[in-house]
Amino acid sequence: MRALVVKFGGSILEGGYSFLGAADIVLDLMEQECAPIVVISAMKGITDKLRSVMEGTEGHLRQVFDLHREVASDLNLPKEAMREISDLLNELSRTVWAVRMLKEATPRVRDYVLSFGERLSALLMSHVLTSRGVRSTWMTGGDAGVITTRDFGEARPITRRTYPRIRRKIRPLLLEGVVPVITGFLGMTPEGDITTLGRGGSDLSATLIASALNASEVRFYTDVEGVLTANPEIVPNARTINRLSLEEAMELSYLGAKRFHPSTFEPLIRSGVPARIISFHNPKGSSTLVKGTCDCQDKVKAVLAVSDLALVEVRGTTMVGRIGTAAEIASLARDSGVNICAISQPVSETVIDVVVRKDCSKRFSNLVERRLKSKKVVSSVKVKEDLSAVVVVGCGLRSPHNFQKVLRLLKHMNVYLISRGGERVSLTLLVDSDRAVELVRRIHDEVVVDGPA
Repeated sequence: MRALVVKFGGSILEGGYSFLGAADIVLDLMEQECAPIVVISAMKGITDKLRSVMEGTEGHLRQVFDLHREVASDLNLPKEAMREISDLLNELSRTVWAVRMLKEATPRVRDYVLSFGERLSALLMSHVLTSRGVRSTWMTGGDAGVITTRDFGEARPITRRTYPRIRRKIRPLLLEGVVPVITGFLGMTPEGDITTLGRGGSDLSATLIASALNASEVRFYTDVEGVLTANPEIVPNARTINRLSLEEAMELSYLGAKRFHPSTFEPLIRSGVPARIISFHNPKGSSTLVKGTCDCQDKVKAVLAVSDLALVEVRGTTMVGRIGTAAEIASLARDSGVNICAISQPVSETVIDVVVRKDCSKRFSNLVERRLKSKKVVSSVKVKEDLSAVVVVGCGLRSPHNFQKVLRLLKHMNVYLISRGGERVSLTLLVDSDRAVELVRRIHDEVVVDGPA
């Protein structure tokens, strides 16, 4: 039987009917002589509620309790399942009570509390499968073999330890005809502490497990039919992309497209396991296959806009030939808790442009001016707000013809920054926000849809 990893995301897990629909998909795959490994997220909104519980928000803990008990009741699960759910919820309640009494939550405790969303989902899913006549067991990502660093909140898998453990834990279950239901988002330190992989980390869990087992495919079931060529809210004729190379998929994940974890596709580079993004509501409809690398037939695949950006322009002739100025500016961004979205500098070295989120541009620019202008390293620091990055993605951008087609559309438009992405499969254009939608639509209609997507 072919091992196949199926990932059910939180956006589709809204009630008892969602778990029944997921069970139908698993049963259908088993009828096709596949051996499914289920990776599951917390129900929609639960992780955010657990975060707010840790911040002292009243009422959200009760909502977490009520939702899971309601879903379990709707699914008519046996007393054993209800008892397990109650045990988990009581454990969560005791932990939150302890945190409130101590008035302190370490990163390790925060990860432990956040883990309950996935653990409850996995428990529910496993019991639904059992009620449908499927032998199933649930486990956390750590129990399944995902070993991570101790960077609580943003832990990184230690692949040299993770892969052999996953094979030892999961393969015997598959040979016995058991369907494992594994929590996404979670791992475990070598010492046994629960860790989280960061927002969207369930996708990374799925590709790690698929790669370790050399699965035939990993499928992401979401609320849309694959990855679209553009946001359909601003481009009504956006369509599903049939295939993405790994380079393109990684570039899109870094940009937050489909809310993929930035490292989602990295495990697939070495293993060669293909991924498919498919609709939970219409599994037989259109989907996007992620497989292989760029080839000469690839086109420009997608265009999207990232809004609420600002450009901090740092000028000064004293920067010319001065070693370390850009590093100092980057250091100041770190000190002010600001993420640099993009940075550029001409070979003349007279200006450094830094793109940051709009809501932190003043804090960053004030710090740069205070620290560097007083030392006469720079002569001026200016901020240009209300900017958006229009990002074009596709291996076809390696072609001078396609690259020039995009640039020709910039006529009569202010462009503050142009940069190429990794492997030359993306192009970022920083423009005024009030022109971004217009540019996205023109690029989509004149470049992206010019040939098969």
